[in-house]
Amino acid sequence: MLNQLGLNLALASRFNEACHASKNSVLPYRILATTDSPPFKSGLARSLLDLSNLRPKDVSEALPLIEESIGLHRKLVAVDPVIYTPDLTRSLNNLSVPLSTLGRHSEA
Repeated sequence: MLNQLGLNLALASRFNEACHASKNSVLPYRILATTDSPPFKSGLARSLLDLSNLRPKDVSEALPLIEESIGLHRKLVAVDPVIYTPDLTRSLNNLSVPLSTLGRHSEA
């Protein structure tokens, strides 16, 4: 819910509030993800990715969020590739922007 609130606030150009709501969605998912439940791990990965998208100019904050999301998605793909490969693809696609910004074009 908080994750969706953050996205809706961003659409309304209320970026500070959007970042706050998105940050608040990460902690509950982080706690729930410790149960090794794929849906909770997926929720955490999605929340991290959404938060990174709210940080387009702050590459130093966005990059670790995307990398963590990719790590979670890779583990989920090992469990169920049909369900989680599209999410991994989305995370990998989001990685290209901060890498390009940092001049790491061969990695992007």
